[in-house]
Amino acid sequence: MVQYCGLDAEKYLEEMEKNEEGVRSCYDRDLPEWSSEQFQRMPLLDSSFILFMMDGFRTRRLEPDDHYVEYMALHLDVREHSEQIKLDLLTVDNQIPFFTIRILLGCFSQGSTISEESIEELALSCFDDLWPMKNEEQDLGEKRKEEQGRTRSVPPSAPPFSLVSNTEGRKDIYQMDDEDRGSRNALVQWIPSATELQKYATKFKKKHSGSCLDITFNRGLTNISGVINIPTLRLSDYSKPIFRNLIAFEATPTNSIYFAFTAYTACMSCILQREDDVKLLRESGIVPSTNYKDADIVKFFEELNKEIEGIEMRMTLLELYTNVTDHHKSRTSQWYGNFPWIKVALAGSHLLFLLTFLQTVYSILSYHYPKNK
Repeated sequence: MVQYCGLDAEKYLEEMEKNEEGVRSCYDRDLPEWSSEQFQRMPLLDSSFILFMMDGFRTRRLEPDDHYVEYMALHLDVREHSEQIKLDLLTVDNQIPFFTIRILLGCFSQGSTISEESIEELALSCFDDLWPMKNEEQDLGEKRKEEQGRTRSVPPSAPPFSLVSNTEGRKDIYQMDDEDRGSRNALVQWIPSATELQKYATKFKKKHSGSCLDITFNRGLTNISGVINIPTLRLSDYSKPIFRNLIAFEATPTNSIYFAFTAYTACMSCILQREDDVKLLRESGIVPSTNYKDADIVKFFEELNKEIEGIEMRMTLLELYTNVTDHHKSRTSQWYGNFPWIKVALAGSHLLFLLTFLQTVYSILSYHYPKNK
């Protein structure tokens, strides 16, 4: 990067010398044994690798020069092992202070292609192909606008990991404020399984927009039925380590606001308790065909749920849990579940209403537009 991209390594080391105390405070207590020179070179190497890796996943034209072949060969090596590298970068123990990378980005010569984009844009584009991600149906411009708005709130000392957690959940759902802490509904942290909810007039629908962690609930027109909208659940071989590390990050002292992955895991572990629950969501188009069988998906959330036991949920999905529970326990829903004939009666009443409506429309049209005799 020094030779091909014009990185001024000496300038970076000078900046690290000025900020050494702040950088040291972000690391383990054993690091005081390191000399200043050793410590200052560590973020240089770490930040350079991360920035090189992020730049390697971008699609751009490289300008040929004396170091072009060597730089291109390194890019190809990165792409060959891209999935494992990304998983390593999403490991809690591998995080470094975010501002050390931002400082490095400012140490390239003027006109360098790497310095053209913000570090936030580079980081987010790097993980675009890993699930969880934004829904494919969401407008790309809207997606980037939302992400840029959220990344402005990332603290300088936060690890790059916080970008992923920060941009995957809606702020109004996954952020806790002081008013929520004192809510009388603080104990509402559970909802029934999918098959149990279906018995009591709750349907499941695939959601096509927003974050893939954004689960919502709304009542039908008659207030008898309810609909839980869930984005596509697309699990892959790498999903478990990603979720484990994101949950671990959300449990660290550096994070006190966003609990998107912890809340999503808790919610889905409630909904998917048996294979029949997964089958129901698969029929709704929420769970696509992957290497994960129904039993594997149940086990996936069951194991993750054990890791979040005892973690304060910070009221993250309070509104969803409360609305679903209120609907499930409502007298109308209980009647709907306990008396199957009510479903037939409701279907008949809807059909009768439709026929009556059509007859009324026909009568009005006949009055205003009588047939010519």
